Amino acid sequence: MDSYEEPHSTMIDVEQFSYEEVEGVISNKDDPEMLSLTIRSCLTGLLLAIGRSMFDTYFSFKARSYYIDLIFTIPLSYILGKILAWILPRYQCRINKKFQFSLNPGPFTIKEHVLITFMIVSCQSQKCIQQIVMRRIYFPQHQIMQPISTIGYLISIQLVGFGLAGIKISN
Repeated sequence: MDSYEEPHSTMIDVEQFSYEEVEGVISNKDDPEMLSLTIRSCLTGLLLAIGRSMFDTYFSFKARSYYIDLIFTIPLSYILGKILAWILPRYQCRINKKFQFSLNPGPFTIKEHVLITFMIVSCQSQKCIQQIVMRRIYFPQHQIMQPISTIGYLISIQLVGFGLAGIKISN
Protein backbone atom coordinates (compact mmCIF):
# COMPACT_ATOMS: atom_id res chain seq x y z
CA MET A 1 0.00 0.00 0.00
CA ASP A 2 1.19 3.48 -0.78
CA SER A 3 1.73 5.76 2.26
CA TYR A 4 0.97 8.87 0.21
CA GLU A 5 -2.50 10.36 0.75
CA GLU A 6 -4.17 13.05 -1.23
CA PRO A 7 -4.18 16.32 0.73
CA HIS A 8 -7.78 16.92 -0.33
CA SER A 9 -9.00 13.81 1.44
CA THR A 10 -7.55 14.58 4.88
CA MET A 11 -7.10 18.32 5.20
CA ILE A 12 -9.21 20.27 2.77
CA ASP A 13 -12.88 20.33 1.88
CA VAL A 14 -12.67 21.34 -1.79
CA GLU A 15 -16.24 22.57 -2.06
CA GLN A 16 -15.55 25.36 0.45
CA PHE A 17 -13.08 27.29 -1.72
CA SER A 18 -13.68 29.35 -4.83
CA TYR A 19 -10.01 29.71 -5.80
CA GLU A 20 -7.80 26.76 -6.68
CA GLU A 21 -4.69 28.53 -5.40
CA VAL A 22 -6.20 28.87 -1.93
CA GLU A 23 -7.43 25.30 -1.64
CA GLY A 24 -3.92 23.90 -2.14
CA VAL A 25 -2.36 25.98 0.62
CA ILE A 26 -4.87 26.70 3.38
CA SER A 27 -6.83 24.11 5.28
CA ASN A 28 -10.42 24.92 6.15
CA LYS A 29 -10.54 22.43 9.02
CA ASP A 30 -10.32 23.96 12.49
CA ASP A 31 -8.32 22.47 15.33
CA PRO A 32 -10.11 23.53 18.55
CA GLU A 33 -7.12 22.46 20.65
CA MET A 34 -4.84 24.98 18.92
CA LEU A 35 -4.31 28.06 21.10
CA SER A 36 -4.55 31.57 19.72
CA LEU A 37 -4.61 34.04 22.62
CA THR A 38 -1.32 33.43 24.40
CA ILE A 39 1.21 35.61 26.20
CA ARG A 40 3.49 35.11 23.21
CA SER A 41 0.92 36.38 20.69
CA CYS A 42 -0.06 39.35 22.88
CA LEU A 43 3.57 40.32 23.47
CA THR A 44 4.57 40.04 19.82
CA GLY A 45 1.42 41.77 18.56
CA LEU A 46 1.69 44.69 20.97
CA LEU A 47 5.39 45.12 20.30
CA LEU A 48 4.98 45.22 16.53
CA ALA A 49 1.76 47.26 16.61
CA ILE A 50 3.19 49.94 18.88
CA GLY A 51 6.52 50.01 17.02
CA ARG A 52 4.88 50.26 13.60
CA SER A 53 2.44 52.93 14.78
CA MET A 54 5.22 55.02 16.35
CA PHE A 55 7.42 54.74 13.25
CA ASP A 56 4.58 55.59 10.86
CA THR A 57 3.39 58.52 12.95
CA TYR A 58 6.86 59.99 13.40
CA PHE A 59 7.79 59.78 9.73
CA SER A 60 4.39 60.95 8.47
CA PHE A 61 5.33 64.51 9.47
CA LYS A 62 8.51 64.52 7.36
CA ALA A 63 8.70 66.07 3.90
CA ARG A 64 9.27 62.61 2.47
CA SER A 65 7.12 60.28 4.53
CA TYR A 66 8.06 56.67 5.20
CA TYR A 67 5.96 53.84 6.51
CA ILE A 68 6.38 50.19 7.41
CA ASP A 69 4.37 48.01 5.08
CA LEU A 70 2.55 44.83 6.08
CA ILE A 71 4.74 42.89 3.67
CA PHE A 72 7.56 43.52 6.15
CA THR A 73 5.70 43.15 9.45
CA ILE A 74 3.86 39.88 8.75
CA PRO A 75 7.01 37.79 8.15
CA LEU A 76 8.70 39.62 11.02
CA SER A 77 5.85 38.63 13.33
CA TYR A 78 6.24 35.00 12.28
CA ILE A 79 9.97 35.09 12.96
CA LEU A 80 9.47 36.78 16.36
CA GLY A 81 6.80 34.24 17.27
CA LYS A 82 9.10 31.33 16.44
CA ILE A 83 11.95 32.94 18.41
CA LEU A 84 9.70 33.50 21.43
CA ALA A 85 8.48 29.89 21.21
CA TRP A 86 12.11 28.82 21.40
CA ILE A 87 13.23 31.28 24.12
CA LEU A 88 10.32 31.52 26.58
CA PRO A 89 10.31 28.98 29.41
CA ARG A 90 7.46 26.52 29.88
CA TYR A 91 6.53 28.04 33.21
CA GLN A 92 2.99 27.85 34.55
CA CYS A 93 1.83 31.14 36.10
CA ARG A 94 -0.95 30.72 38.63
CA ILE A 95 -3.10 33.72 39.56
CA ASN A 96 -5.50 31.85 41.83
CA LYS A 97 -6.86 28.31 42.07
CA LYS A 98 -8.98 28.65 38.95
CA PHE A 99 -6.86 30.79 36.63
CA GLN A 100 -3.46 29.71 35.36
CA PHE A 101 -1.58 30.13 32.09
CA SER A 102 1.70 29.14 30.52
CA LEU A 103 4.34 31.52 29.21
CA ASN A 104 5.10 29.06 26.42
CA PRO A 105 2.18 26.72 25.71
CA GLY A 106 3.90 24.93 22.82
CA PRO A 107 4.87 25.56 19.22
CA PHE A 108 3.93 28.79 17.45
CA THR A 109 0.60 28.29 15.66
CA ILE A 110 -1.10 29.80 12.66
CA LYS A 111 -3.91 31.13 14.88
CA GLU A 112 -1.39 33.13 16.91
CA HIS A 113 0.08 34.49 13.68
CA VAL A 114 -3.34 35.58 12.43
CA LEU A 115 -4.11 37.28 15.76
CA ILE A 116 -0.78 39.15 15.62
CA THR A 117 -1.55 40.22 12.05
CA PHE A 118 -4.95 41.59 13.14
CA MET A 119 -3.28 43.54 15.93
CA ILE A 120 -0.75 45.05 13.52
CA VAL A 121 -3.36 45.97 10.91
CA SER A 122 -5.77 47.55 13.38
CA CYS A 123 -3.38 50.16 14.81
CA GLN A 124 -3.11 52.64 11.96
CA SER A 125 -4.06 55.99 13.48
CA GLN A 126 -1.59 58.51 12.08
CA LYS A 127 -4.36 60.35 10.22
CA CYS A 128 -6.18 60.98 13.51
CA ILE A 129 -2.97 62.14 15.15
CA GLN A 130 -2.33 64.49 12.22
CA GLN A 131 -5.75 66.05 12.80
CA ILE A 132 -4.93 66.62 16.46
CA VAL A 133 -1.53 68.14 15.64
CA MET A 134 -2.94 70.40 12.92
CA ARG A 135 -5.58 71.60 15.37
CA ARG A 136 -2.83 72.51 17.80
CA ILE A 137 -0.83 74.32 15.08
CA TYR A 138 -3.64 76.36 13.54
CA PHE A 139 -5.67 77.04 16.70
CA PRO A 140 -3.08 77.10 19.48
CA GLN A 141 -4.90 79.28 22.00
CA HIS A 142 -8.50 78.16 21.48
CA GLN A 143 -8.78 74.45 20.91
CA ILE A 144 -6.01 72.49 22.61
CA MET A 145 -7.22 68.99 23.38
CA GLN A 146 -6.39 67.51 26.75
CA PRO A 147 -4.65 64.09 26.83
CA ILE A 148 -7.74 62.22 28.03
CA SER A 149 -9.94 63.69 25.31
CA THR A 150 -7.23 62.97 22.73
CA ILE A 151 -7.11 59.29 23.71
CA GLY A 152 -10.91 59.15 23.69
CA TYR A 153 -10.95 60.71 20.22
CA LEU A 154 -8.45 58.19 18.87
CA ILE A 155 -10.32 55.23 20.35
CA SER A 156 -13.70 56.48 19.12
CA ILE A 157 -12.41 56.96 15.57
CA GLN A 158 -10.99 53.42 15.58
CA LEU A 159 -14.25 51.97 16.93
CA VAL A 160 -16.32 53.83 14.34
CA GLY A 161 -14.09 52.36 11.65
CA PHE A 162 -14.50 48.84 13.04
CA GLY A 163 -18.25 49.37 13.32
CA LEU A 164 -18.55 50.49 9.70
CA ALA A 165 -16.46 47.52 8.59
CA GLY A 166 -18.73 45.19 10.57
CA ILE A 167 -21.82 46.71 8.97
CA LYS A 168 -20.28 46.32 5.53
CA ILE A 169 -19.34 42.68 6.16
CA SER A 170 -22.78 41.77 7.55
CA ASN A 171 -24.62 43.18 4.52
